[in-house]
Amino acid sequence: PGVLTDAKRLWKSAAVSQQTPGQAVPLEVPVKGLATVVLVADDSRSPRFWWPSLFREVRWAMADGSEIKADREYGSHGEHNNALSVPPGATLLRATCLLDATARDDNKGEDLVFSAYGFALEDVRVATKAVPLETGRLGLGLKVRIRDLWSHQDLGEFSGVFSPEIEWHGARLYRISATGP
Repeated sequence: PGVLTDAKRLWKSAAVSQQTPGQAVPLEVPVKGLATVVLVADDSRSPRFWWPSLFREVRWAMADGSEIKADREYGSHGEHNNALSVPPGATLLRATCLLDATARDDNKGEDLVFSAYGFALEDVRVATKAVPLETGRLGLGLKVRIRDLWSHQDLGEFSGVFSPEIEWHGARLYRISATGP
């Protein structure tokens, strides 16, 4: 939805390590009026590309006092950011932030910091953006054939520029091949 800045940060944990009791910290943040909450796990003192962590028991506290469980647990195995849509009527987001079994068993003195960022509806209204690719720079000839691997659709032949519209924080996977000799 936007840049993860301190102005959008709702909460930040102290560093969590193998020495933290239960290797976990509770998360509870107000979400009333927000459209999206982004859960983030940042390496605090780790040279690794990723550090295994989990957001477990993720649930929404509703205005009527009930709780709704999130659709799943969220992890950071290679993906540090997890965006959740705030359901209508939610007032709080609650979860337990913890190191997973791999991290707990790998005692190298590293630690992790958890954060939650909030974005209002106006922050997430940016629908898509064109991401241009100059097909001639690929070295595959003047024309290329492009297939969307996730939708299993052939998109056709292109020359010049291929510019798919991609959502914020979105991704696409294409196979691009030469059309002939």
